[in-house]
Formats: sequence, C-alpha cells, structure tokens
Amino acid sequence: MVKKRLGWILSAGALALLALLAVRWVSLPTLVEISIEHLVAKSLPDQPFSCTVRRVGISGVDLEAIVLGNPDKPALRIDSLQLNYSLPGLLSRHVECLALDGLQIQGEWRDGRFVLDGFPKNEGTVKPPGKSDFSLPGTIGQLSISNGLLRYGVSGRMEQWPFSLQLGQENSDNRGDGSSTLTGLLTLHPEGQELVIALKAAVADGILSFKVGTSDFPLSFIAAFLGQDLSGRLQFDAEGRMGLKPFALSSLDLHCEIEQFALRGENNSWRLNGAGAEDTPPFLFSLSVVDGKFHFESNGLALHSPVELTVSELKGEGVLADNGGSGSGSLQFARIMLNGQDLGGILLTAEQQAEGILFAGGHDSKALEGVRVTIKGNVGSSPVNGLHGSLQLSVPRQKFTAFNLGRFVKARQEITLAGEFGLQAACAFSRGARSGELQLQLDNTRLELPKREIVVSGLNLSLALPDLFQTRSLPAQPLSFATAKVGTLAFADGKFAFQVESPSSLLLESGVFAWCDGHVSSESLRLSTGRRDYEMTLVCDRLSLASLFAQFGVQRAEGEGILNGRIPIAVVDGRMRFVDGLLSSPPGEGGNIRIGNLGLLTAGIPRESPQFSQLDFAGEALKDFHYNSARLLLSSGGEELLLQIKLDGQPVHPIPFSYNSQLGSFTRLQVGETGGIIHPIRLDMNLRLPFEKIMEYGGGMQKLYKMTQ
Repeated sequence: MVKKRLGWILSAGALALLALLAVRWVSLPTLVEISIEHLVAKSLPDQPFSCTVRRVGISGVDLEAIVLGNPDKPALRIDSLQLNYSLPGLLSRHVECLALDGLQIQGEWRDGRFVLDGFPKNEGTVKPPGKSDFSLPGTIGQLSISNGLLRYGVSGRMEQWPFSLQLGQENSDNRGDGSSTLTGLLTLHPEGQELVIALKAAVADGILSFKVGTSDFPLSFIAAFLGQDLSGRLQFDAEGRMGLKPFALSSLDLHCEIEQFALRGENNSWRLNGAGAEDTPPFLFSLSVVDGKFHFESNGLALHSPVELTVSELKGEGVLADNGGSGSGSLQFARIMLNGQDLGGILLTAEQQAEGILFAGGHDSKALEGVRVTIKGNVGSSPVNGLHGSLQLSVPRQKFTAFNLGRFVKARQEITLAGEFGLQAACAFSRGARSGELQLQLDNTRLELPKREIVVSGLNLSLALPDLFQTRSLPAQPLSFATAKVGTLAFADGKFAFQVESPSSLLLESGVFAWCDGHVSSESLRLSTGRRDYEMTLVCDRLSLASLFAQFGVQRAEGEGILNGRIPIAVVDGRMRFVDGLLSSPPGEGGNIRIGNLGLLTAGIPRESPQFSQLDFAGEALKDFHYNSARLLLSSGGEELLLQIKLDGQPVHPIPFSYNSQLGSFTRLQVGETGGIIHPIRLDMNLRLPFEKIMEYGGGMQKLYKMTQ
C-alpha cells in the first residue's frame, strides 16, 4: 500500500515537473525577449529597442524585427537574425553560425566621424589613444550578412551603400579555437556598381592578425566623406598584426596603387600620377611598420594641373612611441621637377602627436641658387575640427644668382633673372574651410631676354595675396625699375601699379617712366592669357626732339627743344603697332636741332632722283636748324616705322643749295660757289625705319605673362 502511494506521488511530481517545463518552454521566447531588452536598456539607457523572438531551441535562436533607436528613423534595423549553436559549442563559447538578413545602419558623417542617428557623440567619454581594450566574447564559425544597407547623411545629402558579408573559419574542426583563421569577402554595391574586398583575420593570445585588399576601388566612392569631387582607381593590400589588450599596431605592410587620380574644385582641377618613364604611370605607395619603427616610400608624384610639377621620389622613416600616441620621423622628397627642371629637394622632420603630425624642414632651391625656404606645418584630425592642417613657408630676403627662368616656364628663349628674393606664405584648412595668404618680394633684380635685346635692371616687385585660394592680389601692387633697354630704346625710372585679378587676368592700373629726357605715362590696361589684341595710349610730356631722333637710330643728334603729345598703341595678334601718334612742340616754344650723321636719310636712294636731292637738302639744313614749331607723326605698317617730321624755321648757317625754278627742286652748290639759302623754310621728311624688334616688344611681354601662369 505504501509502495503504491509512493508511486502515485512520484508520478504526480513528474507530471507537475513536465507541466512546469512545458510552461517554461512556451514562455521562453518571451523571457529571452525580456532579457535582451534588459541588457540593451542597461548598455544604452536612452535608446528605444524592440525585437521579436520567433524560436529558442537547443540548436539555435531566431529573432526578427530588431529595431534600435527611433522606430520612425532607426539607427539599426535587422529583419531577421539566426543564431545556430550546439550545447558542447556553447560550453566552449563557440557559435556555429550567425546569419543576419536585411541589416540597415543609418547615421550621419560629421566632424570626421560616423554618428548613428539619435546617438550622442559622447566626446567626453573617448578614451585616450593607446588605452582602449578589446576582447572577444567567443568565436563564430560563420558570419553572414545579406541585404545589408548603410545609409548616411553627408554635406546635406543622403548616400547609401548596399553590402553583403561572408566570413568563415578555414578549419571547421577548431571549434572554439580563437586562433582559427577567418576568411571571406565584403561586397559593396555603391551606385549600382560592385566592389569586392577580400578579408582574412585570426586572433591568438590577444593578437589580431589581418589581411585586407581589393583589386579595383573607385575613389569616387569616398568623395562624399572628403567633401571633394574625386575620381580615380585604387588597388591595395594590407597585412599586419594588432594587439587587442590594449589596442596597439605591432606590424603593418601596406601597398597601394592609384591610377587616373583627379580632384576637381570650383576654379581648378588637379590631376596627378606616379613619376616614371611612362606617360601616366600609376602612383605607387608602400608603408611598413615593425616594432614601432615605420618606413614608407613611393615612385614619386607627377602633377599635371594646375601646374606641371614632379616629385621624383618620396620616402620617409621614423619611430612611434610605445603607446602609439606619439612618435617622430623624417620625410624626404629627393628631387622636385617643374616642367622637366630640377627645383631641388625637401627634407622634413615630423613628430606625431595625439591629434596629428607636426613637421618642419627646409628646401634649398636649385632654381634660385642661394635661397633656402623654411617650412613648418601640421596635419591631423579631431572630433571638433575634423581633418585639419596648416603650412607656413618663409624666406627672409636673400640674394640669388642668375638663372634661366625660361627653362622652368617652357619658354623657347633664355630669360635670365638675378637679384634678391623674399617670401612669407601661410595656409590652413579645417572642416571644409580653407584660408591662406602670400607676400612675395623681388628687389634689385636684373632681367634679361638676350634674343629680344631686353635688359631691365634695378627691378623691384611686391605682391600681396590676402586670399591665396582666390588668387587675387591687393590693389596697387608696386613694380619699378631703374633702367630698361629694348633694342635701341632706353627707358628709366619706371613706376607701375598693378593688381592680379585671377590666374588668367592682370590689371595694369597705372604706369610712368622716363624716356627721351621727358616722361611717359600709360592708361590702365587689363592683360589676359586668353586675349591677344589690346589698345592703349601713351601720354608724352616734354620729350627731347634730339633724343627722339637718337632713339630712332639717327646718330649724333643733339639740341634743345621739347615735344608733347599722345601715341596710341595697338597690339594685334601679339604684335605692337603705332596708330597715328602725334607729338608737337608747345605753342610759341621753338628749339634747335643739330644732326651730325645724315647718312640714314639718303641711304639706298639713287643720287639722280628728286627724292635724293630733297633729303640731301634737309640733311644739310638739320646740321644746325632753329625751328619755331615742330610736329612728329608716328605710324607703323608691315615691318617698318614711319616717321613724318614737319619743322617750320630757318637754318642757322646758309645751306649750300640754290633753288632751280625750272626743275622745281634744290641743287647743291658746286665747290667755290657762294650764296646759299638762309631764309625761313619748312622741312617735311618721311623716314621709314626697320623697327621689327621694337614692334615685337608688346607681343614678347604678352608671351612672358602667359609663361608665368
């Protein structure tokens, strides 16, 4: 009887236990949901969270409708999550498979970091560099993400990248072994294209070994992050080791190859490639880090716009501190080339700090021999300023020896420059903003263009650009010279004011210079690289008539007397022309003119012609002639300069000529004949002078201006 009663009791207890287990099993998904929500609320107390547990079993868990953040705009959403495991695997903290479908991450890229929607930046909780720890809760045999979508706002627009991820252990028998290698592929689909990145990683003894690379990465995919219009192709592979307790990079081997790089801005476009024998070789870059020591090098850079500039070799090395937060090293540009000419090299020393790198160094110019440029700057990134940096260039006024500027500006002729040079320049950028200024000075400079017989000495120039990126100078920048010779023309005491309006436009605001013992002033003129035709007027004040004759090739001219007037000048298709210029003596103010060598007047004219006798007569009169009024007209045609000279007066001494009324011309007196002409006369002469070199002067200046752009 007792045994029978004990049997009933045991049976009832077993049934009650089974019933309790059944109730527990049915309510287990709800309990799991409550546990998950409790854990999330504890970790993220201010973030709404919800999920639905569809199944909980001894071999796995299925969840769906996982939402983190505002339900209308969640930071994280997962349509379904499947976790497969085994009881022995759980005991060794190993999950067989984790599969996510419909993963959507939404946030915003700002201040140099990605922030999930609805999440604070938590700037005050960021751990110092080198102090962060990371440990894995267990191991995963396979990780799969399908139908993933990354959505982020940047620069006022929304970008989205569909993606998928497949990772798995190379050896499935090493269950729970964290040292097993995971390999897989991350596939991105930005803008309808496909980008595949190969991944490989393993963790052992707190060390993460990794390898990542891709054969074709369009740089346009990261243009939005940088806020720039960027294009080109990137190929890279990286392999290294990183400590997890704490985070510390112990080794890295990185190789990059960039082709067809182009960066377009509002006013210019930058194109660059590697330096080499090919037309457009790729830019190659390698970096190695071993035990805190780093070394990098490249095949150099070739910049094609806005200027032609080549860095033939780029390399550097240094040491990182143990905590990874600071370090120092050096950066060397072995040789910099401009239009195929060696400018010299740059050597910088660098010091790594928490938010970036400080660098300083110098450049010994091979163009301006004797000039050294001091360089200082920094580059870094921070939550407040994002990517930021600055650069300062300084050159105290220093003498430089003569060099051929034409070699650096692709000129077909020699342009020699020597003098004193000074420079102060600075620029900075931060969070998309940029600023810069420049002050350049040339003093006591000598400029020569031997082919064009141009020599300028005592040249002084100041140029101030308050906004370097606008390429617009302050108004009234001064340019002056002591003397200037252009062929047979000689000028002195030139003083000009100008303004650089853009990289292609220069405004000559005013100008004045000494010529022929008087002064010439110019009107304002705007020079442009896209313009070949110009018109301007030179205003002449108190020019010496004798000096004018001498300037135009008439030898041994002297005397007193001045001319005033205006000389319109036209530059047509790069060639200078005089257009009906008129100079005349002041009313009631005459002068004397004496010319000793008259061969120029009659050269090449047959002696029997009437023209010869007229010019022969004028030549004798001009040996010593007092004029009451004088007029000089200048015009040019073809390759000649036409001078029309009109003088009203009388010879100081009798002219050995008589007038033949029958012939209507003057006849020279024979030796021994007396008489001659002493009464008032009017002299009209037309001189045609070969003036090709002078007429090309305007075109030469235009070409010189273009070459400096």
